[in-house]
Amino acid sequence: MPGEAVVLGDAFPIFQTVNWNRAEPFPGFQDINIVSYEGADSLRFDISYFATAVNWLSIGGQSSIGYLDPWDTNPIPATINIAGLPNGSYKAIVQFNWTPVEGNDFVLRGEFYLNITGTPPNQITTDKTNYNVLYNRETNTLSGETHVSIVNNTALDPLAFETIGTLFNELTATEEFDLEEDPAFPLLTNSELPVSGTVTVSCKLRKSGVFIYGFTVTITVINDEDILVAPESLSFLLRKGFNETKSATLSLTNPLNKAFTITAPDWLNLSATSGSASAEITVTTDNSDTFAVGDISGNIVISYDAKTTTVPVFLSVIAFIDINVSEHNFCLDDVILKAYKMTETARFVRITMQMKFTTAEGETNVESVYLVPYFENKISTNIGEKIQNYFPVFQNHLFEADETNFDNRLIYKAASVVLKVEELDINYNVLLSNSLPAADFYAGNKPKLFPLFTNFDVRRKYAGSTFFFSYLAELAVPADFTTQAVSPNAAGAKEVHAVMLQEDGVLEEAPLKLNLGVDLLPFPTEESQAVLQWLNNNLVPEWMILSGTYKVDDAFDQLNDSFQLNGQKYETTETQKLTISTGFILKEETDLIKEIIKSKLAFIRLEGKIYRVLPSSQKLTELERQKNLINYELEFIIVLWK
Repeated sequence: MPGEAVVLGDAFPIFQTVNWNRAEPFPGFQDINIVSYEGADSLRFDISYFATAVNWLSIGGQSSIGYLDPWDTNPIPATINIAGLPNGSYKAIVQFNWTPVEGNDFVLRGEFYLNITGTPPNQITTDKTNYNVLYNRETNTLSGETHVSIVNNTALDPLAFETIGTLFNELTATEEFDLEEDPAFPLLTNSELPVSGTVTVSCKLRKSGVFIYGFTVTITVINDEDILVAPESLSFLLRKGFNETKSATLSLTNPLNKAFTITAPDWLNLSATSGSASAEITVTTDNSDTFAVGDISGNIVISYDAKTTTVPVFLSVIAFIDINVSEHNFCLDDVILKAYKMTETARFVRITMQMKFTTAEGETNVESVYLVPYFENKISTNIGEKIQNYFPVFQNHLFEADETNFDNRLIYKAASVVLKVEELDINYNVLLSNSLPAADFYAGNKPKLFPLFTNFDVRRKYAGSTFFFSYLAELAVPADFTTQAVSPNAAGAKEVHAVMLQEDGVLEEAPLKLNLGVDLLPFPTEESQAVLQWLNNNLVPEWMILSGTYKVDDAFDQLNDSFQLNGQKYETTETQKLTISTGFILKEETDLIKEIIKSKLAFIRLEGKIYRVLPSSQKLTELERQKNLINYELEFIIVLWK
């Protein structure tokens, strides 16, 4: 009915995860509580499945499309049909739709995850999933884990042992058997066996020709004179701030019991550093908090007789947050925030940016939140680009009626940005939180002439010229510009200022060299001069002197109905267009033209009037080229003048 409240509904919990090892009792999902509000006429849900065609989730006994009475007795059972599911990870999305008598549907979406691992307790298996076997070429013998025990074959059914390849004799057994070479393919001459090193053989058990279980056998080929070391390399990953160590096992196979010694980097600890028999050496890292974030590497060296075996070791130390901030950061210079997965159940990273912008008009505080999913256990996002979108734009001109005294102007201070980074699970619960100290950001890219906010180190000037320089008050002082007195503003560091200076009308014979690296080259004075002010890449005022001819044209924009054959004209708007020539400019100033076209805001002071204009890219004509002098014709749409 008109005036009624919006119909709402709720269902919970609808973000659930079940991890099931087949050897354990099945935990199951929680029942779902349905909440409906007055006005709901029906409740429907749809289930979509991923990674399988089996409809394994059932809500209230319905597994694909279901309908529930909004006022059914709660809770509604959520059950699983696991009969057709092998081990793996599965996802189902459930969408609930409450439909009111009048008005729009209210939709709620949930996600259900199921992870199945393990072996059923009554399945026929072997006592190991992998058997490590040694083959000695000198003695032509097999040793190690050569005996296989069959588990759960209570009926003593004959089982066929098969392999991929010809490295073991295939046979039939009921409870146990030994791994032996196939007489038809002796190991000593078998091409499937390497001269040295390891090879893994896939094996299977069949009952009545049907596959029932698979396992592997790893064969290591040794010679009497060698000590064999496995694995060939070690890798560790440590989390900074978690006060953790990591360990790995180094296996030494020593058939002739040769004496050996082991050396390692000082950030590794060994359970033994010498011996004279086969051994399992435990290798443990130092505590994660003793390392700096980054990657280091080293070698474990096993020495015996006159030989050495080297095992490379790689260690990566990660922190939850990694960001390349410095003292002066520029938003478009790829300030990248990286976050690394710290908790096994984590799925997302939530980034909260608290930004404070300061202009001459005051302070503005903005908060923005981003949710980023982990991909390959990490996320990477450009924080600078996001901050750039919130920068306030300076929308005033710097032309004053009294041009004899110009104080420098505060355009904006560096944006102060505090980042809060949180690790979340699938249900958006916070698992880990970290806040970074406030960092300063400026709009755009770092300019070539920083602490000046410009990329142009060669500029023209005329007698009586007006020009602007924006600069960082923390690093530059008025004395860097001219000998003309400019009032300093030392009250706030890290401020961007624009200073406007008026030449005294005397044409200097030599270029004026600013202490900050800008050459102002004197040009013969033109009869007409227009001063153009626009916002550059850093959102601060930039300037150019235009000395060519100009004209202002009236134009008419019409708004028509284009959806009918005989369309009606609704509106006609009169606009004015300013076409002005730059006059001859230096070749070094041509890139200024590109910046002017890109700018969203510009002002022109022309014959005592100040025009607010929009640069137009429709007309950009190079009129003439004489050595290093170029003349362009620019076009602007006039939006305001006084």
